[in-house]
Amino acid sequence: MQLLNIDGTRWPYKWLPLLALCLVELTRGELCVGPVCEYKFEVRRTRTMTYADGTKVFNVALNGSRLQVVENVYRTKERHPQHIGRFVNASDVITADGFSRNVIVINEQFPGPTIDVMEGVQVVVHVTNHLLLEGTTLHFHGLNQKGTPWMDGVGFITQCPIHPRQTFTYRFEARPGGTHWYHAHFENQRIDGLYGMIVIHRQPPVMPSFPMLIADWYDESAVTMEILSPYRAGLHRGTGENFQGPTVRMFTAGGAELSSLRYGASLINGRGRRRGEPLPLETFPVVQGKNYRFRVAHTGVEVPYEVSVDGHVLTVVATDGYDVTPLNVDIILMSPGETVDFVVSANQTAGKYWVRAAVMSATLEHEPFTPRKGDGARAVLIYDGIEPESDPESTPNKGTPQRHLVVFNCPFASYPAGTHLDCVGIAEAKSPRLTREHDGLTDDDVIEHFLNFGFATGSSINNRRFMGPTVPLFQDYANHSRPCSAQDCSHGCDCTHVLQLPYNRTIQLVLLNLSPGTSLANHPIHVHGHGFSVVRVSYPHQDATTGRWVKDNGDIACADEYCAHAHWRDGVLPALNLRDPPVKDVVTVPAKGYVVIRFRSLNPGFWLMHCHIEIHMQEGMVLVINEAPEQHPPLPVGFPVCGDYDIGADGYKKAADNVNGPTSGKGSRKTLSVIHVRVWLDDSPAGHRPVVWLVALSVVGNAAKKKGFGRYIEASDHEKKDPGKLNVQKQNYKTVSTGGGAEPIC
Repeated sequence: MQLLNIDGTRWPYKWLPLLALCLVELTRGELCVGPVCEYKFEVRRTRTMTYADGTKVFNVALNGSRLQVVENVYRTKERHPQHIGRFVNASDVITADGFSRNVIVINEQFPGPTIDVMEGVQVVVHVTNHLLLEGTTLHFHGLNQKGTPWMDGVGFITQCPIHPRQTFTYRFEARPGGTHWYHAHFENQRIDGLYGMIVIHRQPPVMPSFPMLIADWYDESAVTMEILSPYRAGLHRGTGENFQGPTVRMFTAGGAELSSLRYGASLINGRGRRRGEPLPLETFPVVQGKNYRFRVAHTGVEVPYEVSVDGHVLTVVATDGYDVTPLNVDIILMSPGETVDFVVSANQTAGKYWVRAAVMSATLEHEPFTPRKGDGARAVLIYDGIEPESDPESTPNKGTPQRHLVVFNCPFASYPAGTHLDCVGIAEAKSPRLTREHDGLTDDDVIEHFLNFGFATGSSINNRRFMGPTVPLFQDYANHSRPCSAQDCSHGCDCTHVLQLPYNRTIQLVLLNLSPGTSLANHPIHVHGHGFSVVRVSYPHQDATTGRWVKDNGDIACADEYCAHAHWRDGVLPALNLRDPPVKDVVTVPAKGYVVIRFRSLNPGFWLMHCHIEIHMQEGMVLVINEAPEQHPPLPVGFPVCGDYDIGADGYKKAADNVNGPTSGKGSRKTLSVIHVRVWLDDSPAGHRPVVWLVALSVVGNAAKKKGFGRYIEASDHEKKDPGKLNVQKQNYKTVSTGGGAEPIC
């Protein structure tokens, strides 16, 4: 095996064939070392639980624990005897949760292919849209796109959507290093599976690693979910039949609502089980005594997950691609958009162990909280030499009074007493190194903004529900959007919410979750174009017995009912960690709490900031950061533009003049159409018969012609001069044949 540049030339180091073998094994894929790493992505829709043999596609069903081709009314046994009844490999079938529905694939894969590159290489991704009826884009989540903001892949923010049958090429530098992912960022196509992983290595890997993408999965396709949603932005709201009623919704330990959607299933790397059927699951093969790095991305829509491996300790080494000081835990909580890297040591008795992504424990609103292991996805950690046929028999890790389980990344301060679970919040993680973007923590040129994420007027930020522009923001968006400054937002408004930031300043954003009332939810907030330092996380006061929130912590004072304007109470800024805070690009803002983040504004461009819960984002919990507007990089030559179009009256007149000549003014052509009915004797050889002719007279300019059902008759000179006084007489005209016209009507 040899490692090649993207142009097919050999990499010029003699030791590289050995390194290539190692890297492919360590990354479970093909690692591109550059300088240019090029990929071709073909995006289309297909169906789960189907099998393709060339151009023929067949339904598949579970027979025992194996997948078998089955007939339907079109693909019958009689027509396809060599296919119907055949058992097929799980690797040839997108099973998802075992139910047939539409899914978006990239290069026939779900999830999409993993991009595995070294930091600093140039990544080129040619995305061809084969979706039948809709545009698409691809956002490379976690990549800062410094100097290339128009490659951020957000429809109608940084680019026009890629139309069906068109190709758009993304080209950018692979930074920062770490575990990241990519996904559709147009409408809600992520629901249908348009996502994959991108891993950027700072150094050649020395430990085998596994990509692990977890997601919630629903019966309805993305379009149907959008149509049914009762929370859609705008006037056209849905019936809500895919949502849960308020009385049956579940609440987490901190009292936040788990999800408003009716739960479907969960997947790990595109595989899961709805009701325990023995569908094939993802496997992670290990050798006893070795260490393995799991690169986990929550690519899902709505629900948070508890990630664990039965019988094994997880050592957290990175969040959102940024290193943290290693931390041993038993469970990792993950919200949509987040990534976590952890290391598992294969130091247990050789066997099979469940890898779990369980839906976060929750109970009905007025019931006492109890940890549970129910819904969720599973994969299999299997030691070398163990037969894979049967499922693991391992049990979930369980805390005891003597040894509590450690839970990392809790969106609340603590679990209720007696659960034997101890929380480690994200703010307790420590960063071993800070990059230039984050080294301005102690600068005194701080610009501070308070942003409240809530439900004052539906999903909104500071009472403003985002209404996207109809053109990308690099175009003349002021005339294609609804500026918030033009509206009174004191009681909520729908507008294109833009936050302008100057260049090279320390930006401090205080992210609030202080909506009035009891409609509470945690919000995983993602900032495009930046990794940010999490310098403080603050939770509300909780009841130690029930775990439910009791009241706000009082650090922040709201100036209005919906906390669209806020400030530090009495002007007192609480303590911040400005020495070694963790760096992330998604942080969960706890219900009735807040998070303080900092970054240096060194990346000019338009950057989206939004809740990564799909329903909240679609309803309007979004704003755009316009960073250093005077220093935005110029658009590449020929970059696509789009927008509304109206030819207008003047444009239409000009176009018509180009075809027909002037329609008014000096030299214009005046057209007059007159219909005559004339009776005369036909002098044809058939005899003298009365004949009725329909004669259409067209006078165009100074040329006059009569047309009678396929015969053109030129006007005489005196009629041309005064067409208004034409005396239609047959003998004044000569007939011009049109070759096969209609005969006179008798």
